[in-house]
Parts: sequence; structure tokens; C-alpha cells
Amino acid sequence: MEIAAAFLMVLLISFNAVAGSSGSINSIVSKDRNSGNYTTVGEAIRNAPEFSQKPYIIHVLAGIYQEYILIPSTKINIHLFGDGPNHTIILANQNGSTIDIRGEGFMAQNIGVINSAGLDASAAVAVRNEANNSIFFQCSIQGFQDTLWAVSGRQFYKNCDIYGTVDFIYGNAAAVFQDCMIYARYRQFVTFTAQSRESPYEKTGFTFQRCSFTMSPEDEDRKSEVRATLGRPLRNYSTVAILQCYIDSMVDPKGWEEMSGQGIDKVTYVEFENVGPGSNTDGRVDWSGVRVLGNHNQALVFTASYFIDADSWIPTRGVPYDRDGESRTTPRNGVAAGNGEGSFSSSSSSTPTGNVEAPINGNGEGVTAGNGKGVATGNSEGNDEGVAAGNGEGVVDPEEEECVGYCFGFSCGPKGGGNQQGVSPPHLPPRASI
Repeated sequence: MEIAAAFLMVLLISFNAVAGSSGSINSIVSKDRNSGNYTTVGEAIRNAPEFSQKPYIIHVLAGIYQEYILIPSTKINIHLFGDGPNHTIILANQNGSTIDIRGEGFMAQNIGVINSAGLDASAAVAVRNEANNSIFFQCSIQGFQDTLWAVSGRQFYKNCDIYGTVDFIYGNAAAVFQDCMIYARYRQFVTFTAQSRESPYEKTGFTFQRCSFTMSPEDEDRKSEVRATLGRPLRNYSTVAILQCYIDSMVDPKGWEEMSGQGIDKVTYVEFENVGPGSNTDGRVDWSGVRVLGNHNQALVFTASYFIDADSWIPTRGVPYDRDGESRTTPRNGVAAGNGEGSFSSSSSSTPTGNVEAPINGNGEGVTAGNGKGVATGNSEGNDEGVAAGNGEGVVDPEEEECVGYCFGFSCGPKGGGNQQGVSPPHLPPRASI
């Protein structure tokens, strides 16, 4: 009787915490079976229904779960919720991935995922994600080389901490990262990204908006020994946009790096309104597709609404997002915008706990918070610079002479110029890693 009462109490608490996630808790994972349905995350997923048309919500209670997890393509709309990325941890130590996600509609919140295979491993993938319309919210993803393999599909990462060394965010997804801390672990040479777009007709690439590219807290005192670049092309049409981010001092002035066997004349590497000691673009590599965007309209094509068609699927998840880059212009500082240790995401009609942005309102437009005014962030400027390839429209002929970066339908601003926006860099200490 006492066991049943305890289980019921956990279920009720969990239901209240996740009430904004379009449904109730379906199963609970606990190291102690008395507190849940399953003792491993993999067991909970294996027992989840196939092709569920609504979210199947799994609450993973605090604990370290040492297992390899596969979410097959038949297990769609799986939602994993933890008790905080420093409390609910999925851990593996292998050259393969800790969690392999193939079922579309996946979501993770308040969970830490770690591959502890160290510097000697050829790869230490923590997350392999090929799930279309997938979200990581308030999560920590830790590895060394190849930490996050964003394989394919539309992906969104919000308020996440991502740690690694070489090419540690890579793949050919269309992925947007908002308010994330991108942490370089100590290594003499670090490359943050290796995007692998192969064709001008693919609607893929990585956008980082209001993120920070900096050293991991445990390696901060060795920052001067590290030379980092923002990325290198894993395939010839590699596409990365760095928008309104903080770029730390260990990033080499050249910004970007070649990869053996890959071309550089068809890449799209753009920067816009970045700040920090590594943000000056005067010394960037002289490649045709490396540009500083001249205005907000040019940056629009890389924002969530355009690049991953966010308005059509993210609002249903109760996760706050910036539609078009208007709601806030300073990068996330060292302290998470969300507390990462609090409740599950609240409903789309109330402000998420600890988050600096208000939720999406009924008309699908983002609403700013923090200024007390609640001003809508809808795009009042229109998009006269071409439509992002990410929504399937307006793809420019790759052979057009002025097609910069192949091909997102805009003319870039001058290559140099550095930061003229006058935005102060983050100044608070980074959050400690696990």
C-alpha cells in the first residue's frame, strides 16, 4: 500500500510539472523501481507504442543511467523529461553514440547526455539525431570529438550546453541553436562545427543565434593555449550562420578552416552582429562564401521561422523560441536563461520557469519579455531579400554569378568591419559542467 501511494505521489507531481507538454506522463523511469515503471530509459522506450500520433511522455527521475539508447524510427513523438541536466544523466563510454534518435517528433528537456570516451577516442558522440522536428530544451550534451551528430531533418536546440573538442557539432540537419553555450574543451586545436551540406538544393545548415562560443569552465585557465575556429566544411556546400553571438578570444581571427579533401568556394559561412574578443571579422579567411551580413533582412533567412519553418511545429511543444531574431539582441551569457534545474516546460499560455522570453502567443508570433512591455516580435520589415531554402521556396540557381554561398537569395554586406553594434559581451561566470 505504501509503495502504491508513493508511486501515485510521484505520478501526480510529474503530471503537474509537465502539464504544458500536450499530455500527461505515460511512464516513469527510476533507478528505484518502487518510484517508477522502469529502471532504464531503454526499457521505457521499448515499451512505448509505435507510431503514436500524440506525445508519449517519459519522466526520467534523477539518477545516472549508464546505457546506450536507441529510439527507432517507429517510435515517434517520444518526449523525455528529466529533473535537470545535472541530476538526470544518460551516460555511456564508447566510440558509438550514447543516444541514437531516429523517430520524428522527439523532444528532450532537463536531461544531461554524456559520452565519456575521452581524447583518445576517435569519436565520442553523445547524441546522434536524425529525427525530423526534434527539440532539445535545457539539456547538457557532453563529449569530445563529434559530440553532437545532427544527421538530418529539422532540429531545434534551446538553452542547451554543448561540450566538445573537434568538429563537435556536425552533420547535415537543418538545425537552429538559440541561447546555447558552446563549450570548447581543452585541446591545442578546436573546431566548433563541421556542417556537411552536399548540394545547393539541400535545405540544410546550422544557425547559432545568441549563443556563446567559449571555453569550458574547467579549462578556462588554459584558454590561451587553444586555437579554435568556428568551423570547417565537412562537405563542399557547408552552411553555418553565426548571429548575435558571443565569440571568445581563443577563436582565431581567420574564423574558419579548410578540411582536407573538401572545397571552399561553395561554402556559406555568415556572421551578423556578433560580439566578444573573437568577433572582429577583419582577419577572416578570404573565401567567396564567408561574409558579414549587412542588415536584419539578410539574416532573416537563417532564423528559426524561415530556416526550419519553426512556426509550423515548435509552438505545439510549449518551448519558447525567437521567430526572426527581433526579440533580443544580446547573446546568452554565462548563466543559463532558464535555470535548467526547475520544472518542465509550462504551457504555451504562461511564461516558462526562469526563461527570459515569453511563450508563443495565440497568433504564432513570439512575444518579448524582460522589458516589461510584451512587445510582439512579428516581422514588420518583410523579407525582400529572398526566402530561405529551408522552407522549400526561393532557391536561387546555383550557377547564378552573384549567388553567394549557394544559395539563400541575398546579397551579403562587406566582408570586414568587426562589431559596431556596441553590445557588451557576457560578463557573468559560466555555469559549471557536470
